[in-house]
Amino acid sequence: MKFSKERKRLILAGLLLCGGGQGILINTLSVFVKPVTEALGFARGPFTLYASLISLVSVAMLPLYGELYRKPWFPRLMLASAVICSLTLFSYSFCRTLPAFYILSVILGLFFHGTSITAVANVLNRWFGRNKGLVTGICFSGSGVFAAVMLRLANPVIQRFGWAWGYRLVGLSGLALLTSGALLVCRVEGGGCQPAANDPEFQLPAQSRAGPELTRGQALRTLSFWGLLLGAFLISTGVQSGGSSIPAYLSDLGYSPDFQGQLASASMLSLAAGKILMGKLLDRAGIRTGFACITAAMMGCGASLILMQHSASAVFYAVCYGIAASGSTVLVSYSVATYFGRRDYSRIYALTSIAVNLGVAAGNWLPGEIFDLFGTYLPGWYALLLLGALVGVLLFLSCHDDSRRRC
Repeated sequence: MKFSKERKRLILAGLLLCGGGQGILINTLSVFVKPVTEALGFARGPFTLYASLISLVSVAMLPLYGELYRKPWFPRLMLASAVICSLTLFSYSFCRTLPAFYILSVILGLFFHGTSITAVANVLNRWFGRNKGLVTGICFSGSGVFAAVMLRLANPVIQRFGWAWGYRLVGLSGLALLTSGALLVCRVEGGGCQPAANDPEFQLPAQSRAGPELTRGQALRTLSFWGLLLGAFLISTGVQSGGSSIPAYLSDLGYSPDFQGQLASASMLSLAAGKILMGKLLDRAGIRTGFACITAAMMGCGASLILMQHSASAVFYAVCYGIAASGSTVLVSYSVATYFGRRDYSRIYALTSIAVNLGVAAGNWLPGEIFDLFGTYLPGWYALLLLGALVGVLLFLSCHDDSRRRC
């Protein structure tokens, strides 16, 4: 496939933005749970609430961002958000009380969707059609690739110099990636450049165009929307529950910090590969095949976490995690465009992103509470098995609705 120079710049920008935002600033937060709580004497449940606050505040901002994404000056806001989010993460290094962590999380949540995967998805939706699944997967894979690299760098820094220097490393690295990506978007879209109406990239096969272009109000009256919304929430809850607590869980099982770092990096690399493969799968085989893969991967995550005392389960977990995590990002983004079209994409996708972010908030908070209540994470992993089955039911229900596009 051949892309114009503008599209190539946007693919690189999406890779950097997903890598710097979701990848470095968010996906590395789990490595700080044990060192910070042990150093400052916090319980895990109250401390992990700071990560949930990022998601909750960003959720409240999504309806506003759904409108801002349509504005011609949004690339400039994206650049400002890149600087603010990175410096806020850096500032965690100076916190010594829970309220200080919470206040900074609120600030980060206010600006996070200026550079998030949601922002990238809206840019890609304006520029890609035939290759949307693959390109989305490539860009979203940045969150896994850069998180894997950062986890390998952050763990030894935290062990040798302390958790504060870990936050500083993460913040400055995020600043470099996010500002670079935002500048590329500004270069392409800042001058008002948009693809032509007859662009070949949007000349889709006839079967892909079946069904109307729906508004947000029309989408809200379909079974597809609500099945997809609930499915997205449960996927992100389950995936984040495992991802946010895996370092502490492995430590409790007696695994070394080196093994924890290796698994965390392997999971992030699997996340990157899973997003690319899911995008290609959706372009080639359709949404139902993607639904089946996500359902199996969710249940696989639960089973492997239950059996994690056997080190071989770690490999299975990393593979399942990578596939399952693509469900709340690549699959949801692709499904919104397929079900409801491009007409009101930013507003509809903002609503599904609310569900995803609420799931992330729940996934950050629930494992710590389960651990504080039972003294083990195991009850949560059994619940994850059941969650996977429920996700499958909801996603396939969303496909059986004649009022929207094909599956």
